[in-house]
Amino acid sequence: MGGAAQPGGPRTHAEVLRAAAVRSLDVVTAVKDTAAEALRTRRDPALVAERRRVAARRRFAAWSLIGIILTAVCVAGLMDVTRGAAGVAEIGGLVLAAGLWVYSVVGIATAARDLRARTIVVRDLPPPQPARRAVVGSIRPVMARLDAYSDALRSGIGTVGLGPDASDYAALRAIRDETLAAADAAEIRLRRQASELSAMVRAAEPSADAHLVSACATLRREIDAGVDEYGRLVVAASSATAASRQVAMAAGAGDEVQRATERLAALAAGMRELLKADSATG
Repeated sequence: MGGAAQPGGPRTHAEVLRAAAVRSLDVVTAVKDTAAEALRTRRDPALVAERRRVAARRRFAAWSLIGIILTAVCVAGLMDVTRGAAGVAEIGGLVLAAGLWVYSVVGIATAARDLRARTIVVRDLPPPQPARRAVVGSIRPVMARLDAYSDALRSGIGTVGLGPDASDYAALRAIRDETLAAADAAEIRLRRQASELSAMVRAAEPSADAHLVSACATLRREIDAGVDEYGRLVVAASSATAASRQVAMAAGAGDEVQRATERLAALAAGMRELLKADSATG
């Protein structure tokens, strides 16, 4: 009675306007989040390094092509000179081509060194972070926590294994990459669940279906639990990262490298267990 709208029944004009305002705000926020994600992706160190490596590879290919063309020109000019069929202009052109050929060789060598250096940087850096899709406002705070955890994990563990001695730190880099791969898989699953929940929330708002609302609440609890566990593992990663930095400052720290490797291996196992737990609940 009293004109109150019943669940599942027709909604009042004020409720319709309120729902439209919420949807409009959600669309504006989603556009803003998408733009921020595009900017973050452009600044991701791994993607920046990969773009620079691709540019270096193109420079190397361009210098190589120029060198091949100038080599062919010089060979043709030398053949004319040996046959006595070259005039003064042809000889002058040959000298110019020879000078340009030497310059191209220097360019090829420089481009090759640059390509090799940038390839090493790409190899040593951790892979790029998973994409962050826009979600509805009700779960935006928990996804912001996941964003912060992911950034903290990358900023901390991303420097593990970047010591001067590649042979000593190869094991640490391998475990670091394994840890990040497991963490990224868990993060991708959480973000996929968040996208599913966003779609369910949008579908539930106009209908107010009790079963759909209950399913949204269950999925929200699973996401909250997954993000909490992810955060605990990030704290463990901070401890492992501190140990690896102590290794980098120590001289002749073979045992320390082994201990840091074991701690990172345990962290990687924890990330894999988190992924299995998410898979079981999903």
